[in-house]
Formats: sequence, structure tokens, C-alpha cells
Amino acid sequence: EQKRKLFHTSVYESEVQLKKLYIQTCKRLPCYGCKVYQVKELLRGKTKKKTARLLGLGPEKIVLLDTKTKILAKAQNTIDLLQWRTGGGRSHDRLQLEFRGSRWQLAVPSPSTMREVGLALWEILQELDHSSTSFLDNVSLLFPPSPTRRTKGL
Repeated sequence: EQKRKLFHTSVYESEVQLKKLYIQTCKRLPCYGCKVYQVKELLRGKTKKKTARLLGLGPEKIVLLDTKTKILAKAQNTIDLLQWRTGGGRSHDRLQLEFRGSRWQLAVPSPSTMREVGLALWEILQELDHSSTSFLDNVSLLFPPSPTRRTKGL
């Protein structure tokens, strides 16, 4: 029904309007503007099941997509990322992303991919830090540095 209505609108009469509609549709996709990496999500529970996912890292959002269907599994705003840790686990292939209110446990397939993910996260945070509101300053307000201990005689 809706397709029939759209087909008879003026959008389909103009090539320029069709291109604009296509671009708008692309911008609504979950991974638009993201760098995408293949990872495995470590699901909680006793089975320690791993599920294949696509990790999308972007300046506005961080998403996990189902590898087969490309359906959005999880999403968080990048600004809600508090910290990330790399290199955990027996084979040092673990990546942990900690957000306000949730934590994602992932396994990365190779050390080179781990480096790329870490670099992408660092670049995104640097980009956010150079925006009008300083992201890194806001995070440091949430987690103020611990007072340094002074040693005697110094």
C-alpha cells in the first residue's frame, strides 16, 4: 500500500529527488559513517557462547550488527563510552567496551584488527575532544584522578 502511494508521488518523476531519497535512506542505516570490524560477542552465562557480530565505530554511535542479517543487535552513543580495554583473555584477543550502564565483551580475530579498533576508538575520541564540548574533560569530571601521594624528602 505504502509502496503504491510512493510510486505515484513526484519523487519518482525526478532523478534528483530519487538520489536525495537514496542518500537519506543510506544515512538512516545503523552503520552509516562507521568503520566496521568483524568481532565475536561473548554472551553472558555459563556456556560462554560467542556470536559473530560486526562492530561499527563512528563519531556519533557504536553499534553491533548481526553478521548474517545485518540487523542492529546493540547500539550506544559514542559519548557514553567511558573506557575500553584490550588484550584480555588467554589469547589476548579480548576487547571490552564500557559505557554508562552497560559493558560489551568482544573477541577480536587478530592482533592487527585489535590495533585498528584501538586506533579507531582513539581517533574518534580525539575528534570528539576537538568539538565544542570537550569529551575527554567531561569523562575526567566523571572519574577525577586520584590524589598523588607525595613521598617524604621530595
